[in-house]
This record gives sequence, C-alpha cells and structure tokens, in this order.
Amino acid sequence: MMSAPTVKDHLIYSLRRAGKYNRFEQIQPAAILWPDKNRGWEPVIPLLQSELPELLVYGQYQPDQKVGPAIWLKSA
Repeated sequence: MMSAPTVKDHLIYSLRRAGKYNRFEQIQPAAILWPDKNRGWEPVIPLLQSELPELLVYGQYQPDQKVGPAIWLKSA
C-alpha cells in the first residue's frame, strides 16, 4: 500500500514542474524565484535541498549551505 503524498512531496514536485518548459515556445528559465518576505519557509529549505541539490538560497555567504548574495547566486 502506498502512502499519501506529503506536503514536502508536493513542494518538490511543484518546484521541479516550475522548471519545465516547451523549448519550441520559450527559452529555458534561468531561475525560479520564491519570494518569502517574512521568511516563513526558511526552516524547510534544508529538507528541500536534500531532494533538490540545485536549490540555492539568497542570504549571507555560506557556500557549504548553498546560501549567498545575488552575485554568487547569479554565478552559481
């Protein structure tokens, strides 16, 4: 018996889906932005990064945590 998808499963699916595109209609997205003014989702980022190693976060430079300022994010 399969278990029901979790909120984490839905988030990961949605983030992966956001990066999908039709190459005949548009160019590949360079980034998916997730504005979170109040930083309410910040505690779940490590959980998401375990499934999405390409997930980068804007903030103080901590490359081992995949966190950095805008210029670092752009170059990464």
